[in-house]
Amino acid sequence: MKVCLLVSGLQGMLNAALELASRLEKNKISVIVASSKDCAKKVHQEGFEFKFLPDISLVAKSTKHTNKNKLGNWLNRHINKKNNQREIISSINHENNFEWIKNKKIDLVVADCEMHEYILSLHAMNTKILLLSQWFSMWDQDGLPVISSQIIPGRGFYGSRLGMQLSWWAFKSKRRFMFLKQHLVSAGTDRRSLLIRAAKDSGFPEDFSNSYLWPGPVTYKMLPVISMTAREMEFPHQLRPNLVYVGPMVKLDRQEENAKDHVGRDINEIRQLAKEKKLKVIVSTSTTMKKEESPFNQRLLNAFKRKSDWFLILGPVKRDEISLPEGTSDQIALFSFLPLLSALSFADAVIHHGGIHTIHESIKLQVPALVLSGNKHDQNGCAARLAYHKLAIRKQRDKISEKDLVESLEKLLNSSCIKTSINDMSEIFNQYQEDMILENTVRQLIEGKHDKLSLIP
Repeated sequence: MKVCLLVSGLQGMLNAALELASRLEKNKISVIVASSKDCAKKVHQEGFEFKFLPDISLVAKSTKHTNKNKLGNWLNRHINKKNNQREIISSINHENNFEWIKNKKIDLVVADCEMHEYILSLHAMNTKILLLSQWFSMWDQDGLPVISSQIIPGRGFYGSRLGMQLSWWAFKSKRRFMFLKQHLVSAGTDRRSLLIRAAKDSGFPEDFSNSYLWPGPVTYKMLPVISMTAREMEFPHQLRPNLVYVGPMVKLDRQEENAKDHVGRDINEIRQLAKEKKLKVIVSTSTTMKKEESPFNQRLLNAFKRKSDWFLILGPVKRDEISLPEGTSDQIALFSFLPLLSALSFADAVIHHGGIHTIHESIKLQVPALVLSGNKHDQNGCAARLAYHKLAIRKQRDKISEKDLVESLEKLLNSSCIKTSINDMSEIFNQYQEDMILENTVRQLIEGKHDKLSLIP
């Protein structure tokens, strides 16, 4: 059996995908990793064949108009909308982009569910596709709030059935208004309009997708999906048909850069220091080094003046955007690149933004978390699920004070309830792997023997 794993190449997704590929290979299912990002070096390091794909993102080409009449230009673009759309879409050559899939006799393409242009191309070639999701459930299902909201079912008005329905209505209305505006301003050459046109031109059935969500993730209603999350971490709700949870993919043996902190210490030196001085190690991480995070990072550093028996590993950060409080230099390590798994391996607690891969890695290594949602994409929904299942303490990053930070971390470090919940969930993660849910799902799907998933075509 041979599978093509089609991924975006973004760091978190790539790490999870390589763990997925490793599990399939161990079960004698050959894997080729394909991406439009140049991640060949990392893929080859893990021992997999890599295929570089042409970038076929549907974006309008910028044009310069000699006519200074803006209204006239806009009207002209709308009059020629269909021609302009088809000119952009014509850059997608289905056969040229994916002829190699036929040549290599690929049995199944497992495609990142956000790579819409590639999914349309593969469907047009009658390729068997299994969508790969890194998200918790995002479909409009009974009992399930919008993934971008902080709503927890059963708590308050918005956690009621009516409250969640109103939240979905508001979310869809906002999305539709946003897309209408983009469509009008761009004269139909925004990405969503181009995707809808490309779908129609390639014969992609309209009832396969929730077009009000395009180009957001997980917008397909009928195509089969495997989710790299645990069903046990979801809110109780009616599951989407043609969906199977295969459990989190955490590659514990991945190669990490041997980075050094602001005074030249590597992770192993910090591990030894914390052990000798019997310090509580707290890791604080984010995926960005944006200035908007600097105020929180500074409050966090200031909070450590109160706790001489704690040690903070913070990263990634720009050293020139924050200042170390006096007397804390021996208990703080600042990293511009943070080798997260290495740091988590001896951490007593972690502070994170609610990113799905950081959540999975910290639970896998049984590290309790203070989750401060970054309010991006699914982070609110992830934080809400952690709070619901007593897997973390949830606070607001922009509102939390130095005093509240210390009190929350003290509560976290001393909470036997959270530690028990995390240990139990870590065992559930391990059970997914021991039961080979992923491997059996893919093998049975290729053989046409799976009782929950069905391939289209």
